[in-house]
Amino acid sequence: MKSFYRGTTPLLRFDYPFEYADLTALTISFAQDGKTLLTIGMGDSEIDTIEDYGVSVLLTQTETNLFKHNFPVQTQVKLKTSDGEVWVGDIETYQVHRILDKNIM
Repeated sequence: MKSFYRGTTPLLRFDYPFEYADLTALTISFAQDGKTLLTIGMGDSEIDTIEDYGVSVLLTQTETNLFKHNFPVQTQVKLKTSDGEVWVGDIETYQVHRILDKNIM
């Protein structure tokens, strides 16, 4: 299982079967304990790299602190193509590890 620590800035990669030029919308949802806590979209600053067949997202310390440690976080990509096709990726699960220093640097 993939993982990250609370209070850090992990770079997460999500893949999809489309070229970037074909995308008109893209969101990545982060849920924990059945509740969506964070949604990142195409124009958001957390998008580090968006390219053909994949996107990289750089979470902030504040965002990773949203998640409880020792509870899995589920993520899922949803996108829409210029042809109007809506595609949803498989749910990916990340383990969140606790940290001692919760201060934002």
